[in-house]
Amino acid sequence: TKWKVLSTPYPSDADLKQMDAYNLHFNSTESILLYPKVYLDSTETQLYQEAAAAVQFRHGCRLHFAELVGVDGRLRDDFGRRFLAEVAAELV
Repeated sequence: TKWKVLSTPYPSDADLKQMDAYNLHFNSTESILLYPKVYLDSTETQLYQEAAAAVQFRHGCRLHFAELVGVDGRLRDDFGRRFLAEVAAELV
């Protein structure tokens, strides 16, 4: 989880490298970078994958923006349930 607001709706190279290291350490094929949602066009989850031909261990990183604040300006109490449902729907 990254509790920082991005200046653009794209992850930094450093954040992707950190997820790459986590994937290697935990022998995972995919990770998720979770940021607070602040951009109107950041609703879709994007997948970033290692493209180098020399890499034997293929893995990727999904980027997800979470709606933490409701229309009333208050913190959403259903954030966790919504996030799990959205991620589960994308993995099917």
